[in-house]
Formats: sequence, structure tokens, C-alpha cells
Amino acid sequence: VYPNPAKNYLTITNPSISTFSIELYNNLGQLIQKDSSTNTTFTCALETLNSGVYHLKISDDQHQEMHKIVIER
Repeated sequence: VYPNPAKNYLTITNPSISTFSIELYNNLGQLIQKDSSTNTTFTCALETLNSGVYHLKISDDQHQEMHKIVIER
């Protein structure tokens, strides 16, 4: 997951060939953005989000990861 801190986009790489889902939450735990991809690289647009700390959940059928993401304007 890069860059972090991010400005307008976030790139997520998936080394496996399975479908993975992406969920972005604000600091209050509210779901802000949700998507899924079957590609090994996915770009998440952040232009509409305010500066702050967000939590990114990446999951597939076998794994789940949480990342703290900082958005700077």
C-alpha cells in the first residue's frame, strides 16, 4: 500500500490471483469507500476525502489486513 501519507490516490498491490476487497473507514469507523478487484494492482482515488487518518481493510477469501492511511492536502 503506497504512498502513505497519500494525497490524491493510493496504490494497493495484491500478489495473489484471487479477488480482493478494499474498504476505507474514517476515524469514527464509518465506511467511506468500498471496492473490489481481481487485478494485481489497484488504484484507489482519494480526491474527495479530507485530510486525516483513515483505516484501510484489504481482504480476500483467506486473509485480512488493516492499514492506517494518512491523507494530506
